[in-house]
Amino acid sequence: MIEALDNNGVAKNKAGIRIYNQKYYTARFDYDAKDPKSLKTLYLKKEKGGACLCVTKNFIIVGTFNANQKMQNGVAQNPGELNKRIETLAKDLFSKGS
Repeated sequence: MIEALDNNGVAKNKAGIRIYNQKYYTARFDYDAKDPKSLKTLYLKKEKGGACLCVTKNFIIVGTFNANQKMQNGVAQNPGELNKRIETLAKDLFSKGS
């Protein structure tokens, strides 16, 4: 997972990107090296789920979702809500120098 963040979202390991022994595929990688406010963000997909990873100065924030699970409001977990929450936390930490 860490190597994929340093390789534009592409895993070098034959096993691919794994979180808790679940295999994920890169859906998108966002990073603009020319922009000092740009975060490295990796969006991952797996069957009926996915993950979002953001890198700040001191942290790698990882969030996952499972479409078979419901949130407290009764709506199925989804990538839009996950991405929004992870990106917001990462931007907040990044703006505070963390």
